[in-house]
Amino acid sequence: NGVQWREAGLGTRVSGASCDLGERVDAFWQDTTCSDPWAGSRCWRRGTVADGPERGDAFLTVLFDDESLGRSRAPRFRRLHASYIRRAATGGLCLPPHAAASRVGC
Repeated sequence: NGVQWREAGLGTRVSGASCDLGERVDAFWQDTTCSDPWAGSRCWRRGTVADGPERGDAFLTVLFDDESLGRSRAPRFRRLHASYIRRAATGGLCLPPHAAASRVGC
């Protein structure tokens, strides 16, 4: 796909791959009650990766499920660094916090 994930500033390849387009995920939802992504499951919402894996910038757009947002009037989508997004199937982060990307090839 022309994108290699690398550790920021180190130039070494990060093992594993970012979450795929259409993959079910849990993503950190920051609002007035949740400012710490590690504060517990109440700050994470279910959704689907809607954009980003091919952009090469370590960010993904998540389209959140309506029922996971409750009565929130916030937009249903957010663009987040992949370290704030976990695979629903395994709980593993889509990318480690230090991940960045660099394009290779033309």
